[in-house]
Amino acid sequence: MQVQTLSHTRANFKSTIQFITDHHEPVLITNKTADAVILSKEDFDSMQETMYLLSSSKNASRLMESIEQFEQGNTVRVKVGDNDEYQKEA
Repeated sequence: MQVQTLSHTRANFKSTIQFITDHHEPVLITNKTADAVILSKEDFDSMQETMYLLSSSKNASRLMESIEQFEQGNTVRVKVGDNDEYQKEA
């Protein structure tokens, strides 16, 4: 994680925001009284969604099981039709 002072951030705010959004990397802003982290809205939204999905132990177990199946190549290809019906591909 990149670290910079509040003074540096203030003087280079536009380029700091550009770096954060381009690299999907948060920046730690240090100050004498308190520190803060800036991250892109896209990354923040992703973290919020992940926390929500993992907030239920049952849902978290299902997600972990699905990831394991995917990593083992145990997947099924489907085609979505015009009326949003799923069809297993051959």
